[in-house]
Amino acid sequence: MNNERYKYPPVDALDIKEIEVWLEEMAGRGLFLKEAGPYAWLFAEEEPKTVRYRIEPAAGKKGKLDADRQADYEAMGWHYVAKYNTYYHIFMADHPETEELHTDRIVESFSLKMLEKKIRKDLVFLAVLWAFIAVDSFFSSTHFLRYPVLSFIELRPAVILYRLFMAAWFFKTLFLVLKVHKLRKMLAEGIPVKVKKVSGKRIRKKRIGHTLERIGIGFLIAGLVLSFFPERMGEPLEQAMTAGRFLTLELLEERGGEEGAGWAAKETEEEGESGGTVWQRFNILTAGNYELYERDADKKTDAPASSLHVQYFRMRFPCLTGALFSEVQRKYISGTLTAGDPLTAENALGAFTIVYGIGEDGTQAAAARQEDDVILIEYSGPEMLKEKTELIGELLVSERRRRY
Repeated sequence: MNNERYKYPPVDALDIKEIEVWLEEMAGRGLFLKEAGPYAWLFAEEEPKTVRYRIEPAAGKKGKLDADRQADYEAMGWHYVAKYNTYYHIFMADHPETEELHTDRIVESFSLKMLEKKIRKDLVFLAVLWAFIAVDSFFSSTHFLRYPVLSFIELRPAVILYRLFMAAWFFKTLFLVLKVHKLRKMLAEGIPVKVKKVSGKRIRKKRIGHTLERIGIGFLIAGLVLSFFPERMGEPLEQAMTAGRFLTLELLEERGGEEGAGWAAKETEEEGESGGTVWQRFNILTAGNYELYERDADKKTDAPASSLHVQYFRMRFPCLTGALFSEVQRKYISGTLTAGDPLTAENALGAFTIVYGIGEDGTQAAAARQEDDVILIEYSGPEMLKEKTELIGELLVSERRRRY
């Protein structure tokens, strides 16, 4: 018969006084501590009895307990039970009248100071790590403030998950430092420490906290896994033709060619060389996101090389589509020389919004939105994008059909 079971502490593990009371209550129910894990604590089921538990902050390196101190505590009637992380050791006395580990509150306060110092080191490490992240993000901070939705889409999922985990861990550690510091000050000043009753509401709150911690660790693991995958994946001509249809220079400039060739991407190697490729990007905010690059000269004439850049976004959260379309306009259209007002056009699905602009170097830009789809087209060549509204509308229809 298995007489061991796991229990979650109903309070934070560094609520030292509450943990002591909780362990004594568990002993009164016949459950005695064997191991203190990072989340669940292991108890052995025995005959209920009245005992006392006391927690001694770890002073040694890596949380080790001084052998002489342990021998002194054993002589006083306090038996070693378990260690929690590198933070503290737990002792139990079989008799309620056993002398306290510390009768001087100043000495007890000093031992807590060592614990506070240990946690503060963790906080400093996290703060330094965040400083490196801040320096790394400094030059992109203006871009993030102006285009928050675009910035999140362009960020690698692994980076987002890392930062969420680091933020949660930093604030949790800060909270622990403040908690231990407050307890130490109360002991040093002789203020009685009131142990709050562990209510059902508090237990539920702590369980939620455990769940959030697990989610945070899940973010870290997911970030580590995703970091092994490429940020985006390119598709050459053959795969693009089988996967669906894409706007290319051949179709935009009406060059002709084999049937169906205008809706497929052509293979490329490096940016600036002839050819084209479709890059699929994976991120949290979009259910579909690709970029198409193409640079090619018209083989039938001596016209200069044309270039095309298409970005397609299908938002996972429709409420963000308007913000994304607004940011695309500000970044790619509003700063051009001939930025126009948004226009309304029609395609097979109904009305859609489109806006045009031409930059100083002659590069044309068009941004279109229909429901939760947003498309940006940047083009340098002999054609006028304003005359291709119908074609852009067909592209929106094509993307919607691809989805289903």
